[in-house]
Amino acid sequence: MQLHLLFQVVFALQILGKALGAGVVPVSAVLADKDVMLCIRPGEHGSTFGGNPLASAVAVASLKVVRDEGLVERAAKLGQEFRDQLQKVQQKFPQILREVRGRGLLNAVDLNNDALSPASAYDICIKLKERGILAKPTHDTIIRLAPPLTISPEELAEASKALSDVLEHDLPQLQLQKQIKKPESEAEKPVCDRCGRDLYG
Repeated sequence: MQLHLLFQVVFALQILGKALGAGVVPVSAVLADKDVMLCIRPGEHGSTFGGNPLASAVAVASLKVVRDEGLVERAAKLGQEFRDQLQKVQQKFPQILREVRGRGLLNAVDLNNDALSPASAYDICIKLKERGILAKPTHDTIIRLAPPLTISPEELAEASKALSDVLEHDLPQLQLQKQIKKPESEAEKPVCDRCGRDLYG
């Protein structure tokens, strides 16, 4: 369940958050062995909302679901299938898609800036959104694909197809639109580096 275990890394302390609350309540946890935890005596450490009974129950239930439904193993299997699909997209567009990488269902595609320019990963993500796929740009050339652990194989195939369609149909149009020079009066306005939107209007 925790990536560091694959590399046999052991921490004195580990912090868990976000998914621990299953999207129901905000909750986090600090994990440590007995020797570390016993350094903190009762009353020495606490917080206003620490140990909330509802949040604690949700966290325990969330961990049980991950274990009982085999979500870690499922993520490993589906993640490999997803990367295989993305590599087929890479073979179709080798000049644009430089690399596919990931672990489990946390994946990324790295785009070739020279083939992508003047468009960016952000532009590709906007076009993916229009096709029903949410993805996150990181830097100008990387797209992070992190679907939920409950995603179906059919939905992953849909995401791969959407990326292929965006690269084939939408990217050429994006590049043309971005190459068109704006009128001088419009060019003087301060605009967002990523989306080109007027910052003051």
